Amino acid sequence: MMTASARTHTGRVRPHNEDAAVCRPEQGLFAVIDGMGGQEAGEVAAAIAAAAIAEVPNLPHLASETVLTAAMKEARARILRQAEAEPSQKDMGAVATAVRIEDNGRSIAVAHVGDTRAWITNAKGVRQLTHDHVATGDSAGASKRPVARDLGRKTMEGDWVETGRFPIARGDLLVLASDGLHDAVPKEELASELVRLWREGGDADAATARLIALALARGGPDNVTVVAVRIGRFRRGRSPRRLGFAVTVGLFVAMAALAAVALFGRRLPPVVQLPDRVAVVTQFGSPPQVQVEAGKTTTIIGGAHLDVRGTQVRGIDWRVEVGEGATLDLELTTFELEGALTIVLAEGAKLHVEDTRVKAGSVRIVSTGTGEITLRDVFFETTGAPGPAYEGPVVPEQTHVIVLGEAPPTPEAPEPPDAPPIPPAEGASPKAPGTP
Repeated sequence: MMTASARTHTGRVRPHNEDAAVCRPEQGLFAVIDGMGGQEAGEVAAAIAAAAIAEVPNLPHLASETVLTAAMKEARARILRQAEAEPSQKDMGAVATAVRIEDNGRSIAVAHVGDTRAWITNAKGVRQLTHDHVATGDSAGASKRPVARDLGRKTMEGDWVETGRFPIARGDLLVLASDGLHDAVPKEELASELVRLWREGGDADAATARLIALALARGGPDNVTVVAVRIGRFRRGRSPRRLGFAVTVGLFVAMAALAAVALFGRRLPPVVQLPDRVAVVTQFGSPPQVQVEAGKTTTIIGGAHLDVRGTQVRGIDWRVEVGEGATLDLELTTFELEGALTIVLAEGAKLHVEDTRVKAGSVRIVSTGTGEITLRDVFFETTGAPGPAYEGPVVPEQTHVIVLGEAPPTPEAPEPPDAPPIPPAEGASPKAPGTP
């Protein structure tokens, strides 16, 4: 069975992560995007591009190369519109590589702009499917040649989206990565690691963890994002949950990108405030964004129900007091809180959290009596405490609960290369190590 995983890391030098990824195994759709423009602008450009690629429709009468090219052009159009609307983002852009699995897992279509890369590894060795679009000539004083194509450039001539189709087979390892991986890790070492991962036959999540760790071990000079797919049985439309919990990490990267597009897009969605008191069934969802201030407390009285679904909750602190027999549902939501998320459950109260990512200073869940706590496909990243804290007699039912924020372990020193260096695609130009 096919497995897929996406991971991203800020690295050891950069203060912000301007990368994004798309990991949609049920569609056979994967992408890595590297934003440019600095801090907020780069993050916005990457988010816009990720959203456009994630929206690729299932149009069986059109070749995937055509569909992916259209997605790249739509991403560029959206980035240019946003740059025009917001002067502080006028220089933003992004580079991207997107692939789509075709022929029931027998081939992949690739669309590519810039210097993100894709590789296929199998018994024949490592094959690089893309080549870098970099400027020709000397770039005195630059650590590497700048990209010649990106999704924020106002003028690009000809067929600036490079496409191709390549055969694949069960067991092949497909890897997409931003230059935070291939600029930090020498070609020979990266080729050796890709072959080692393929031979070990592990799932995609093991591959992304190892490759991220390798980039960090080599200094982590840039943001690094990796999407890995272990090719297996594939039929478009299969539920992603059947493909393993690692997939959900990638889904959240895409979901965070979509949320960022909503936040920074030209037409800003309404920002709403959470109520102080919930007495009936109350739902917050897309497209509004929810803002919480310092010390915010919401009380759900006995029997009431608060449902926060498909939105983004941002701000400082949020304390939720769930009364007797009341329910709090959090689903398909991202939390970005500078302070604490605290949930206190009274007798018989219920807390259901599913397909949700929580980034906060601390997370504390307290049960004061009987009740129900269900956590399914939840990702916690706590910056001020070691993961979420649970207090009380009710033990959470946990399925695929992952604590993020810690770098993967540094891999052992690599063995001598057992594969030849990765040959660049035909027409490739060499690229010096460095960052964009």
